[in-house]
Amino acid sequence: MKETDLLALANEYLLDEVLIVVVALLFVGVILKKTPKVADWLIPCF
Repeated sequence: MKETDLLALANEYLLDEVLIVVVALLFVGVILKKTPKVADWLIPCF
């Protein structure tokens, strides 16, 4: 395997991870908007 192949694989993997995180954050954001009471004790955790 060449270094370029490894970089390409790493880039694809990182892109997938970033997409998963973004989708998760959006999902959590929607849930928090629907339940304001939960947001009060969840937000300080971040």
